[in-house]
Amino acid sequence: MPGNCTRPGLRKSMEIEKQVMIRSDFMGQTLFVSSKGDDRNSGTEEQPLATLKRAQEVVRACKQNGPITVCLRQGTYYLNETLIFGAEDSGTKDAPIVYRAYEDEEVVVSGAESVNLIWENAGDGLVKAKVPEGLDFDQLFINGEKMVRCRYPNADPRDGFFDGSIRWVSPETSQDAIDSARLKGYANPVGAFVHGMMSMGWGTLHFRILEKDPDGVYTFEYEKDRKVEGGWQNSGRRTNPYDVLAEGRMFIENVFEELDAPKEWFLDRETHTLYFKPEEGQTLDDATVEAVVLRHLFEFRGSEDNPVCYITLDGLTLTHTSYTFMETDVIPSGGDWKVYRGGAVVFEGAELCTVQNCSFERIGGNGVFIQDYSRDVTVSGCRFVKTGASAVLLEGNNSAVRSRWAHWWGWPEGMRGETPMVNGRPFENESMAKLPSEMLDEGQELVDLEAGPQNNNYPARCVIHDNLMTQLGSVEKQIAGVFISKAKEITVSHNSIYDVPRAAINVNDGCWGGHVIEWNDIFDTSMTTREHGAYNSWGRDRYWMKLKGEATPEEFARMRTMAKLDCVDPIALRHNRIQCAHGYDIDLDDGSGHYHIYGNLCLQGGIKLREGFFRTVENNISTLFSPHVWYPNSGDVVRRNILVRREAYSPRGMGMAGCQGEDNLVDENLFAVYEPPEDHRALGLDVHSKTCDPGFYNPSSGDYRAKFGSEVGFENFPMDQFGVQDSRFKSDVRIWSGLGQAFDKNAEFWGTYVNADLYDWMGATLRSLVNYGRESAVIGAVELEHNDGVLVIDVPAESEAAQVGLLGDTVILSVDNAKVRNIEDLQHMLSIGGGVTIQFLGDEGMREISFMPNNIPELKKTEGQTFQLAYKTVTHLQRLERSHPMQPVHPMSDGELDAHVADLQENGYVILREQIAPGYLDPLRDIAQRAADDYIAEWRGGMKLPEVRILDGNGKRNFTINPNARICYMWGEAAIELLDHDTVHAICERAMGTYYLLDLIANTVRYHPDARQGRFHRDFRPGLTEEGMHNGLWFFFILDGYSEKNGGTKVIPRTHCFKADEPEIMDPEPDSDSNKIQATGDPGDLLIVNAGGLHCPGVNQTPDPRRTLNIRVVPKSERLFCNAWELAGPELQAKASERVKRFMQPPADLVAELRTDWRVTPRREKS
Repeated sequence: MPGNCTRPGLRKSMEIEKQVMIRSDFMGQTLFVSSKGDDRNSGTEEQPLATLKRAQEVVRACKQNGPITVCLRQGTYYLNETLIFGAEDSGTKDAPIVYRAYEDEEVVVSGAESVNLIWENAGDGLVKAKVPEGLDFDQLFINGEKMVRCRYPNADPRDGFFDGSIRWVSPETSQDAIDSARLKGYANPVGAFVHGMMSMGWGTLHFRILEKDPDGVYTFEYEKDRKVEGGWQNSGRRTNPYDVLAEGRMFIENVFEELDAPKEWFLDRETHTLYFKPEEGQTLDDATVEAVVLRHLFEFRGSEDNPVCYITLDGLTLTHTSYTFMETDVIPSGGDWKVYRGGAVVFEGAELCTVQNCSFERIGGNGVFIQDYSRDVTVSGCRFVKTGASAVLLEGNNSAVRSRWAHWWGWPEGMRGETPMVNGRPFENESMAKLPSEMLDEGQELVDLEAGPQNNNYPARCVIHDNLMTQLGSVEKQIAGVFISKAKEITVSHNSIYDVPRAAINVNDGCWGGHVIEWNDIFDTSMTTREHGAYNSWGRDRYWMKLKGEATPEEFARMRTMAKLDCVDPIALRHNRIQCAHGYDIDLDDGSGHYHIYGNLCLQGGIKLREGFFRTVENNISTLFSPHVWYPNSGDVVRRNILVRREAYSPRGMGMAGCQGEDNLVDENLFAVYEPPEDHRALGLDVHSKTCDPGFYNPSSGDYRAKFGSEVGFENFPMDQFGVQDSRFKSDVRIWSGLGQAFDKNAEFWGTYVNADLYDWMGATLRSLVNYGRESAVIGAVELEHNDGVLVIDVPAESEAAQVGLLGDTVILSVDNAKVRNIEDLQHMLSIGGGVTIQFLGDEGMREISFMPNNIPELKKTEGQTFQLAYKTVTHLQRLERSHPMQPVHPMSDGELDAHVADLQENGYVILREQIAPGYLDPLRDIAQRAADDYIAEWRGGMKLPEVRILDGNGKRNFTINPNARICYMWGEAAIELLDHDTVHAICERAMGTYYLLDLIANTVRYHPDARQGRFHRDFRPGLTEEGMHNGLWFFFILDGYSEKNGGTKVIPRTHCFKADEPEIMDPEPDSDSNKIQATGDPGDLLIVNAGGLHCPGVNQTPDPRRTLNIRVVPKSERLFCNAWELAGPELQAKASERVKRFMQPPADLVAELRTDWRVTPRREKS
């Protein structure tokens, strides 16, 4: 879609330019342009031109005299309209045309208009100014900083939308953004936008309100409400219905009533008035104000017969292009995506043109789009930062695809073209291979069996090389660093791609192969979305049939012969370093075939191959290999790889027996831990494979060359050539923070191995979910956001479970709409009695089965277990961009916090999930470990451990405490950061009002054969303060998991409080089994206990330590032990936030009587 719209009412007359004669004797090899120049000048260094448009005209008239370099001097060039290069602007091989920044000066080409405004007071802390009539814009910059279009909820840099973090670390975009009561209150919501994540989690949906509803009632779904448009951005394929917004992940913007926060703005288009709320003390009199108006900055527009050739853009900063989220409406092919066909720079009908050494910053949509007929276009040495959508896209024209109807998954009927008739009806099956054989033999007109494209209308031989791509997708989330569809022989090499919400590289279809993807450094991908890979591809082409389908051996054989019709030449995926935060490192999804995958270092998610043909995976170092629902005799080869995880193979929807085939091979692999079972070898798999330590040279520095890989024929490849090579990027580019621990079995970003007990229910095999649905080939396609549920592993056809309608490869999520967290929950719910309805998720959505009272089958534990690697979610894994990183993975809304405080008030305890990302657990474990080590060292050395006996605030009870084990925040910044945890303070504010730190305890519980269960106890007398607040709260941050086996705390609910008109309750029988609750949790979870309630730690029966960091907080009315602030010392005081400072400093009237003489155990580094 062209973006060369001229701004109405704002364009200067071009009469001056017409009056200037172009010198016919112009022989200067260099033409100069300056933002301070004049288009009436001659274009010399002393007399530069003023605009790129004028330079284009001069070049066009004089290019026959030889090569021309247009030197742009330092400054900002605001384009009046998109600069379009046609064939008439072309250079030649011997006389190229180059538009270049002069001697590394900073040259900015902007799609904004710089406007001079006269501001006046508008009341309520607002100012306003008239803008020129006809000026319409969607982004506003003041003094180079992007302002916020007014919105609700207010912008939070963590919430993942519109220049926030690309990670979902704060879901404060709340559901009431589209509440009818709120929408009804808007005087004029027309033009408002609603943005949110789609419920499937694959990307974002965007809507625009077209008319006001008097009751504020709108339906934000595609074509469900004439008052709304949008919702098409990530949906609309033939087999995928239009999706809906995910609850709690949305916001509304561009409504005047929401103009209430500093830096917010609103444009009243009817009155041409800009409203703005400045920060306190901010003056605008001399401010530079830029309004973004252009979608495209440069377009190269030619054709196959008359292409644009030999034009280069070099060293420019390209910025300020408009949003395109409402134009993301093109379905490229059979993949999952929709795209906007445009970008800051667009190539169509171009040959041998280049964009090099340019910076793409603050782009509202895509960076570069190479489309239709384009050959030998190069994008190199560029920096893409904070693009609204993808960095570089290449997409051919649909007209080049043969038998589009057979690419049945992607295109809706209107785009697929005519479908062949079978028995008088349009053929509606899943694969061309399932056509009647006579239609294939006779060569029907619509059954095109010729290989490759049917014309040249697609990109080919293009190169994307040595680019830095980071913080992409600030607006749209279904994006990539590099996206390829309907193209051929594309090279993507030496790029560093990280901090992206979805894929680093996506190949949307098999048309037409020949790509080379090499030496890229890829990490921190899929940071916002679900179910994807760092490198992701599809191959839903002419031959393909979903899963294994119902096909005869003859039809499978046909599919194999057709598998290279579209992916004609093999795709080489080689010598890349890849880490995916939330999915597979290499994810060859539906139908991806004809690949050679070798020499890759896959650091976290491993390699997945779904059904397809002719994939060779060799000489890679990977965590695991995951085959999914393979076709028979697929021609796949997996050999000479080093697989390091204990779960080296992770088949889905199939067993490893499905890897057999006439010319399939799975053998000669080296396993670091895994031992292939004998029945595996009996199938002919891994007969010659070996298990031994690979002997990596220097893992801590990322050198994973293996000393012993040659045992299976593995050949080492360089470990120092990944990513960008341009020296200009070396100071800016980073590498994955987990590189040195990638294959460390104890590395916490990996998660933990779990022995998952198996259960039998009506003949079906069940176990608790530990891997967010990725255990299932079906559910993994819509990966669950929370690790709650029961996996139905297998349902034999003859079983009672099958007869009542339970399906295998599904997840039980609820019983009578109450959440099922694990197998224990399910067992309890089924044992209560009465009729129940069970809800489970399968490949066709939610299903239900019901049971009458007294007719519920028993859930029985079996002897078996599965050893399952439990991965963590996306934001668990990475370093979050926050001032204090030890924060909740998913911070809670006010409503969620209020609900948790209500639970705490009612029951005396609550468990909150995912409060610390595993990447930050190690420094906390270090604190706990050193506390325990030093404590034991002193004890073994005969030192008498100091004790302090203190009365509680009511003078009724003694405490004996050991300061060496408790005052552990002296040991580093990690504990100071933990004391700044958002949840701790949010809960305390609600539960206590004014509150102070009592102490911080490092608690390590180890196995001991003589250990005995303690008794339940209280740390405070039960009851509330006079103000109705809690007397004291424990915050137990779980570092190693929490269960009965490792001695996790038990609590007795509702023993923490009594009403004012009731006598104090007596302790119930604490050792009975009927009233105590076992708290359970994963590493990073948080148990909060009212310290006045009965609780008791258990006995650790496992060989591993159970470690927690325990923060105890009291209200102002309670006594403190010591002056924690003074004990912290000046170095840590300097690192504390104002909130932590207030938290640690005691009230002034208590300072004199608090202890400051507690000795701090010397810090010792772990050996």
